[in-house]
Amino acid sequence: MKSYIILLILLPALIFAQPGLLLKTSSGYTDNAFNNYRQNSDYYTWLNAYANHDWIQENSGIRFYYDGSYSAYNQYSDKNYMVNDFGMSFYNYLGQKGNRINAGLSFGSRNHSDAYSWYNVKSGNLYANIKLVLTPQFYGYAGIEMDMQQYDVLEPFSNTQSRFYLRVSRFFNSGTTLIAETDLMSKYYSTESNTSPVENFPEIVTLGDNNSNQFVGLIRLAQSISPKTGLSGQLMVRRNLSNSTRYLGTETGFYYSDEEIFDDIYGYHSTEFDLKLKQRLPWKLSFTLGSSMKNKDYENRLAMDIEGNVFSDYRTRLDNRYTYWASLEKQIRFASNLTPLKMSISITFINNQSNDLYYHYNTQYISFALEQSL
Repeated sequence: MKSYIILLILLPALIFAQPGLLLKTSSGYTDNAFNNYRQNSDYYTWLNAYANHDWIQENSGIRFYYDGSYSAYNQYSDKNYMVNDFGMSFYNYLGQKGNRINAGLSFGSRNHSDAYSWYNVKSGNLYANIKLVLTPQFYGYAGIEMDMQQYDVLEPFSNTQSRFYLRVSRFFNSGTTLIAETDLMSKYYSTESNTSPVENFPEIVTLGDNNSNQFVGLIRLAQSISPKTGLSGQLMVRRNLSNSTRYLGTETGFYYSDEEIFDDIYGYHSTEFDLKLKQRLPWKLSFTLGSSMKNKDYENRLAMDIEGNVFSDYRTRLDNRYTYWASLEKQIRFASNLTPLKMSISITFINNQSNDLYYHYNTQYISFALEQSL
């Protein structure tokens, strides 16, 4: 275990001769480590190292990077896992107006202990986008993104996804920013659903013909109330144009109920609202308060009782998820040649109201985090 942590910290320095290095760590407590009705509590620690090497020219630049993290749990140590991502990104300015193109690709893996080896996955990402400065206070964006996920054991969940988006941003002299965006998203399962059963997961539920298409629309409004106070809100809707989902059935129920293979975003329509207030305080303190509401109306997924029995009226699952969080951040500079050390403490409350009793739960997180650039 310790060797993995040492590798996580040292690997960037071995790869890049003169890297930029960002280290993050957070530790905390949650009273519901699996986000379900069982309410199993645990302490957790998260470590992250991001290293990059940049080549910058007058109007363009290229970056190679490594991004690695390790998540550890005190009581449920079988859930410990490591994520490794390697990638490159590129940008180029087009003329003097500030128009810019961006592109990049990355490859990564998520590796678990033997007990959770069925969740091991390899991934790839490719993206390209353009920013157009239409007027000094009006920007337009267009982009495309491709994702691939290959599961070592759960082959039916291997997939490719694509996303095309258009976005406009309008800035006003009053300190108001308005952003509107539309996305067209698709998901294609690359293998058929038939597979050998996985231990503790006797059922792989498949709905549809392997293809999903979804429309996403959002409006974001941000307002500077004062030089030290900012308020923002976002409204987002998801609507499926065609639906094909897969998810695992389970006997023990010990898993993260929010993970994609249990709760696919293509499996429901949703209306989501987020609100955030940020306040700068004396002594280089920053306080952020936020809340969100997400209404998730599942397609073709029947709600069940605790024993896994379908209700007599064959109701489909419906969740209303409320999240409230607050964080306090402090920056401390120890040396003039170092960026400030960021320290933060945060608390999060989640209330998930569901007519499927397994997913009716409350969760609390308390964490302390450190972040340092070198």
